Amino acid sequence: MRALKNIAAITVAWLGILAGGCTDEAPEPLTLDVGAHRVIFEAPEGWQLIDRGAEQFFKRDLDQIFLNDAGAVTVDGFRREVERARDVFRGGNLEQANDILNDLRWRSAFPSVDRWKAFAESLNRARGLGDRRQHHDPDVVESAYTELLVQLAALPERDIATLAMEVLADFEPIDRRTVRDESPAVIDGRQAWQIDTWDRLNHIQPMRYVFVIDEGRFLVIRTGLGQLPDIEPAFEAVVTSLRFQRQAAANP
Repeated sequence: MRALKNIAAITVAWLGILAGGCTDEAPEPLTLDVGAHRVIFEAPEGWQLIDRGAEQFFKRDLDQIFLNDAGAVTVDGFRREVERARDVFRGGNLEQANDILNDLRWRSAFPSVDRWKAFAESLNRARGLGDRRQHHDPDVVESAYTELLVQLAALPERDIATLAMEVLADFEPIDRRTVRDESPAVIDGRQAWQIDTWDRLNHIQPMRYVFVIDEGRFLVIRTGLGQLPDIEPAFEAVVTSLRFQRQAAANP
């Protein structure tokens, strides 16, 4: 329902251009919240924007460009989220704190099963899932949060190419698609990784993804339906003009 409500939102027909008639002034950049990311960029002219919160979607006929908040992916990103969950817990809302913890996909960040098992035990205590005596004990939960942060600090950071390939699987069927090309990039001073994919068997329907690390989270800019050559100019305009602004806090 949110998407339907917000379709009435922003048809980026560039109101500045329409209002300005024949003026030579450039349109104002678009400021957009994509989940926990706040970004500013030159929106593609003539594309409709549909607001889905953690997914922003530009549409022009069959052509599509998406911006997604793919969540925390680095050790630093996990640390930030654990600290945010702890603050929520300290504010008296264990259930909401658990929602933050449960949303994190951090199993692959652990280099061994033993280290993951030790972390999972601390994680259960942080969720208030100790034995009967410790169940929901605030002192036990607080101590468990400290354990989580100590264990996270000891983890090695993984390279962006590995992280991007893991997250790519959220957007494409890996049994039918394959990587055509990939390369590093820098966007607004942040590490980024571009991946082009296509159909595994026929090498058709190319798509493009740009993964940008911002405060430990991935912002993913990607193409959808439509022909890549038709989408590419608007896509590249979004990517090259993209700038980040700080939000007060990540969204729960």
